[in-house]
Amino acid sequence: MMVLPFVLFSGAIAAGWRRQSGISILLWLLGLAAMLAMFRYHVTSSLDLAF
Repeated sequence: MMVLPFVLFSGAIAAGWRRQSGISILLWLLGLAAMLAMFRYHVTSSLDLAF
């Protein structure tokens, strides 16, 4: 699941090298949204620790 932002950011870099700025910005924003969604999930989930 965590590979999704990395794939989207890599696609954004590849699109930028090919001078497709619209696709590059779209992929970058999608990667950012995916990363923030996963961060929000991980921050709000509780840990079941028993010592």
